[in-house]
Amino acid sequence: MPISTVDESYIFSLIDSTPDPLLVINQQGEILIVNNQIKNVFGYAKEELIGKKIEVLLPETTRHGHIHLRDSFFNSPSIRLMGEDLNLKALRKNGEVFPVEVSLSPIPEQQQVIAIVRDITKRKEMDNKLSIRDKYITALMDSTPDPMLVVNKSGEIVIINQQLTEVFGYQKEEIIGEKIEVLLPKKFRTGHVNFRNDFFHKASVRMMGEELELKALRKNGRTFPVEISLSPLPEQQQVIAVVRDITKRKELDDKLAAAIVEANASNQAKSDFLANMSHEIRTPMNAIIGMSYLALQTDLNRKQHNYIQKVHRSGESLLGIINDILDFSKIEAGKLEMESTNFLLEEVFDNLSNLLGLKAEEKGLELMFNFPPELPSALVGDPLRLGQILINLGNNAVKFTDPGGDITIAVELKELTAKNALIKFSVIDSGIGMTSEQQAKLFQSFTQADASTSRKYGGTGLGLAISKTLSQLMGGRIWVESVIGEGSSFHFTAKFGLQQGVATTTKKIKNDLNDLRVLVVDDNATAREILTTIMASFGMRVDQAGSGESAIALLEDASNIDPYKLVLMDWKMPGLDGVETTREIQKNECLEVIPTVIMVTAYGRDEASDSASDVDIKGFLTKPVTQSTLLDTIMLAMGKEITQHSRANVRQTNSMSEINKLQGAKILLVEDNELNQELAKALLEDNGLVVEIANNGVEALSQLKLFEFDGVLMDCQMPIMDGYEATQKIRKQEKYKDLPILAMTANAMVGDRERVMAAGMNDHIAKPINVREMFKTMAHWISVEEQEKIPVNESADISEGNIHIPNIEGIDLNAGLEITQGNKKLYKKLLLKFKDSQKGFIQEFNDSLKSDEATASERCAHTLKGVAGNIGAKNVQAAAAELEEACRNQATIEEIFRLRDTLNSLLSKVLTALSLLVNDDTGSKFKQGVLDKLKFTVLIQRLRELLEDDDTDAMDVIDEMHNVEGIAEYEETLSLLAKAIDRYDFECALDVLKSFEN
Repeated sequence: MPISTVDESYIFSLIDSTPDPLLVINQQGEILIVNNQIKNVFGYAKEELIGKKIEVLLPETTRHGHIHLRDSFFNSPSIRLMGEDLNLKALRKNGEVFPVEVSLSPIPEQQQVIAIVRDITKRKEMDNKLSIRDKYITALMDSTPDPMLVVNKSGEIVIINQQLTEVFGYQKEEIIGEKIEVLLPKKFRTGHVNFRNDFFHKASVRMMGEELELKALRKNGRTFPVEISLSPLPEQQQVIAVVRDITKRKELDDKLAAAIVEANASNQAKSDFLANMSHEIRTPMNAIIGMSYLALQTDLNRKQHNYIQKVHRSGESLLGIINDILDFSKIEAGKLEMESTNFLLEEVFDNLSNLLGLKAEEKGLELMFNFPPELPSALVGDPLRLGQILINLGNNAVKFTDPGGDITIAVELKELTAKNALIKFSVIDSGIGMTSEQQAKLFQSFTQADASTSRKYGGTGLGLAISKTLSQLMGGRIWVESVIGEGSSFHFTAKFGLQQGVATTTKKIKNDLNDLRVLVVDDNATAREILTTIMASFGMRVDQAGSGESAIALLEDASNIDPYKLVLMDWKMPGLDGVETTREIQKNECLEVIPTVIMVTAYGRDEASDSASDVDIKGFLTKPVTQSTLLDTIMLAMGKEITQHSRANVRQTNSMSEINKLQGAKILLVEDNELNQELAKALLEDNGLVVEIANNGVEALSQLKLFEFDGVLMDCQMPIMDGYEATQKIRKQEKYKDLPILAMTANAMVGDRERVMAAGMNDHIAKPINVREMFKTMAHWISVEEQEKIPVNESADISEGNIHIPNIEGIDLNAGLEITQGNKKLYKKLLLKFKDSQKGFIQEFNDSLKSDEATASERCAHTLKGVAGNIGAKNVQAAAAELEEACRNQATIEEIFRLRDTLNSLLSKVLTALSLLVNDDTGSKFKQGVLDKLKFTVLIQRLRELLEDDDTDAMDVIDEMHNVEGIAEYEETLSLLAKAIDRYDFECALDVLKSFEN
């Protein structure tokens, strides 16, 4: 249809339907046509713009440029869209300038152009917001310390941050658009593609850590370990990946692993050191305990028995403390085990009194115990660990309390059920106290309140840490209350079982001491209150006096009405002391009844006794006072009989009870060494047990087929079949599943005990043998159904004076005699057997090195270690232990030879010394015939010189004299000399020596 016929109104309707302003402009720039949107956008009515130049809609800054643009457009109408990249602006009628986008469509026939102007103000605002957002996101990504990248589903890298360029070495333009695999080593690429597909299918993985040992690839070709965090963007089908370089962490992990290995090695070295120190410490401790035990079996007066008993108790307690300290590594490892055994609480405090009492006395302190009457005494738990806590806290209290102060150890019952008791223990001192800062440092290993190098008070700082662990293991806790300058109170709680069927509290005394009227005289109010409470629990009527003068006044006032029958008098008091007060009482004519006086002292019983030699004191009590010691002393002072119940007697009774329980038991002793066989057999048979011997595990199995046994003592290291294998074979037989099997081995470390238990044995008896512990362990496991009493061999008396054992180089005679229960005959027999059986050790050991049996050399050294320990050859025992350890750990042959030669040197000295020992069973040890006077005179002269110098080498001369021709006539005199030298009585020996000269 010709244009002239087009409906004009239709055209204008089309123009007005355009959503943006539309203009038709001629070549001169005049506006010919506009649509209605012009008014909405520019603010002009149509008639205001028709015929106007287009520049009216442009800011002045762009008008001149627009004229040139229009001229060029009409010459070459190629531009169709002029967008925001040209930063075009338009001008509203109100003068407001705004950004626009212009679309141009030429009408060549009319030399006109249609211009559509789009207001892009909102788009610009949105673009600005997006630009700000993009800058913010970029800043966030760049602020991330790790490389970050955005990857699409195809694996293309869309965005990266600055850190990625620094870590991987790429520039942004090098990496954008590349596949993610460019950042991965070849061996990870295929796997990564599969993983990426799975991830987009189910985006569940958020972190891929070092456990996958992921690696990334730098531009320079070097790989490094990484950890990757993934965050999906589901709408965009993209994922954000944060890549962390963990090279330094890996290096630190390697260093940490190396440090752990080094720490473990150091810990092992510490354990080895503690084990060696254990041996060194136990050696003198065994002598102290053993010799004091033997001394207690002799006739001693009351004072001597008291002294030796305290030495023995202290030695046993010290050995227990040593064991606890050596167990500190167990505490660190969480492997410390608590015992559960029957004990009397008062026995723990008796021991504590002996240990702390002397220290308190030496420092001039009063030590007191405070027990409530209702406190259970027959408990089940670990008395050694309880005692250790109390000793640790008590020692600290003594250490930090100045002379003249006092220490109270109080016990309180917190909870009581039918089977258990929760008990609180408190150690209260009047010492220096602590600040809150110092208190905060307590209960940590190797830490003290005063940690300066110049500190006044010594110590390891270990005791409170151990005490904390022990109290926790006993079901309680530990804490401290203290004020600087006012003393400290350490408290801890512990839970114990109650012994069923045993009286657990102190019963009221049912005798004529009930209602006894007693006066307690002491300037210390706490001491008065404690003594009063204890005696009131006995049913006595008790009054108190704080000084000697007030005591005399109370005695006089009561004399004619209800006189006091007993006075507990403190020794050292201000004004009239205890002795002076007693003297005044006993010569006081106003008193119709002179009371019995018991002196109570915290400063030394003997000193108090000496100062009171001119007054009538019926008894002495040393603080701290326990219920039993107080009652016994009162009973004795009042002329009543008491039941002996000292710890030594109880222990002896317990030991005899254990032996009695075992009498008639049939024991299979599995031991390959003759010396060990003879020792164990003699000890068991002397105490009424029946013993059969098997030389190895194979013989043990055969013996069990033939005979019935109540128990088995099993050596662990034996030829043919060792104790571990034998036990396992025994346990496989149903009828022997409950047969008690007790290991007897010279290996007594924690790991050895665990190996014993793992093999199926019930318990462990260490060599060298502790006789009491051996019978205690046996009695715990072995019972005799039809007990046939076997007469106990009483011939093994420690007073076998007709058997002389001289000092032997390299052998601790006291340790050996303790093992044989003082049986000199048996001990001498063992020494001679050791000499005969071990003289070929080196050859046997060398042969064992060539043996096809891998453990032959280790077993050879182990056997020597055991038999040497049983005769007291402790240096040989230690050297054999080192050689055994080297063989077990497959040390170099040079190291084994070095240890072998060291052992040989020590063993040779012992064997040489033993060669002078005469076997009494072969006849007289003194030579008959005519006396060799020349040799005799020379030896007498040398002997005199040594005795005058108090030199124990004199015993060697006695041994030489045994071999002098005709010395038999002096047999009795030589025996007397040997006895005197053996007990270090050199003056007596010199007196005896004079008989040779007369």
